[in-house]
Amino acid sequence: MTDTNTTTPAEDEYFDSATSEFPAKEDLNFRLVAIWNTGKTGTRKSEASGDSYSYVETVTLVLDDGPDDWYATNIKRMAIDGKGDPTTGTDDCLVPSVRLNGPQRLDDFQWSATGIYSRASKRKVGDKPMIGRINSKKNAKKGFSDAWSIAEMTEDDKVTARKYVGLFREISAEMQNKADSAAFE
Repeated sequence: MTDTNTTTPAEDEYFDSATSEFPAKEDLNFRLVAIWNTGKTGTRKSEASGDSYSYVETVTLVLDDGPDDWYATNIKRMAIDGKGDPTTGTDDCLVPSVRLNGPQRLDDFQWSATGIYSRASKRKVGDKPMIGRINSKKNAKKGFSDAWSIAEMTEDDKVTARKYVGLFREISAEMQNKADSAAFE
């Protein structure tokens, strides 16, 4: 029997450890995005309130770094402390810079924020993407997280989006092909 618990540094180059972090809406605040509905939806319970909420799974393509450019850190994250009061902090931005690395594709990205969920969940799978700038505002209800939404494109946003029309067509076709294949399963 071989010992499977010993590795050499040369063998370690063939794997990476999983991380506990994944991109979240905070990493997209003020950034221009294109969102495709994958057709997958679900519900889960809130850890803070115990209430159920719905989510829609998407392909989300990040098209710019936002009006203030991209920063590796200093992304404001909202959390609820033990007393139900909001706290803010900083964290690493888990979605790389578009300016430095090109458009960033987030597969299986789940949106539950009402302002985005209500729009994205109604879109036809494989249709053209919904494009806008992610934004948030303080929730009127004390102890609740920020309200997140997507704003209509400005004329400048349309100029940016036009650079990626070929990519939009590719992703829309890919989404349509997956939907067509799933219909025959």
